[in-house]
Amino acid sequence: MILIFCGGKYNLDFCREYLNNKEFDTIICTDSGLNTCHALKRIPDIIIGDFDSVDMDILKEYKNKNIPIEKYPVEKDETDLELAIVKAVELSTENNDNNDTDVVILGATGGRMDHLLANIDLLYYALCSGVRAEIIDSYSRLYFIKESTRIYKENLYGKYISLVPYAGNVKGLTLKGFKYETVDYTLEKGRSRGISNECCEDSSVMDISFDEGVLMVVESNG
Repeated sequence: MILIFCGGKYNLDFCREYLNNKEFDTIICTDSGLNTCHALKRIPDIIIGDFDSVDMDILKEYKNKNIPIEKYPVEKDETDLELAIVKAVELSTENNDNNDTDVVILGATGGRMDHLLANIDLLYYALCSGVRAEIIDSYSRLYFIKESTRIYKENLYGKYISLVPYAGNVKGLTLKGFKYETVDYTLEKGRSRGISNECCEDSSVMDISFDEGVLMVVESNG
C-alpha cells in the first residue's frame, strides 16, 4: 500500500491517530506535504513537486539522507498530486498485491475548491488505471467503484455512506443491507438521491451492484 502526503490542510492529531500502527510499502510526499510527513516523524521514500511551498530546511534534511527527489517547474501541466498519483499507479501496477486499497491520500481536502475537485478527479484516473485510491480526512473516506462491491459494517469510516454518480447516470443500482434500499434503480447524475444512507441496523454487510456507470462512495462520520 502507498501513502501520499499532499500539500493541503492537515489535522495533525487525526493524522497521528489514523497512522498509528499502520505501515506502508511506499510513502510519497508532494511539496508542503513533506512538512507534515516530517512533523509526524515519517520517512518518505519519494519526494515530488515544484517545492514552492515546502520548508527548504526540511527538504535539505531529507536530501542529505539520499531520499529520491523529483523536482518539477512551478509552471507545468500537472499538479504535484497528479505527479504523485502517476508515480503511485506505476508502483501499484508493478507490485499489485490485491489489497482492497492501493493508495491512501492525506491532505487532499480543505483550502481551495478547485484543488479539491481536481484531487477527486485524480481518483478516477487511478481507478481507470486499475488502482484503488482513496482520499481520507478526519471526517470522510472518499473513493470510486465501477463494479459490484461489498462493504462490511465494521470497516465503515462512519455512520453515513453516500453514493454519488460520477461519470453519468448509474443504471441498474441495487442496494442490500442499507437503511434505504433500491432495486434496479437509475441514480441520476445531478441529483442528490444517494446522499446520507446508512447500514441497516440488523445487517453486517452492505452490497452495492449496478449494471452501468461509476459511483463515488463517501463514508462519513458526521
